[in-house]
Amino acid sequence: MALRKACPSFCSQQFKDIQSSFIRAYMSGLLKSVHKCLLLGIDKDLVALLGKHSPVGSSYICLHYVLVQFLIPVTYAGGVTVMDDLETIKAAGKGRVDITVGSALDIFGGNLAYSDVVAWHENNRRGIN
Repeated sequence: MALRKACPSFCSQQFKDIQSSFIRAYMSGLLKSVHKCLLLGIDKDLVALLGKHSPVGSSYICLHYVLVQFLIPVTYAGGVTVMDDLETIKAAGKGRVDITVGSALDIFGGNLAYSDVVAWHENNRRGIN
């Protein structure tokens, strides 16, 4: 990896952990809002692109000669209209793309039951399919 070669070999795990924690405090994530409030469906190509370029645990940065590894979560916002859309995002994003559902929820006047979305999340968080 180019960044690894650019950093001196004396990088220690302690400095890596400290710097990683510091960076995480200022980088909460990346939110991509595509069709927010429009209920236009899922852009599968975009979700696949986000999943491809959002590898879990393999983002690196060289900060003050210390190689740091950290995760920047990516969230796809908008377009969810049915429960199958959650599975579509999970598959297209290779499980690396988080999902937010808003106006499609019944609590906001939409057709998706909030309780169903919560149940899906709980099942998928535990790795149950």
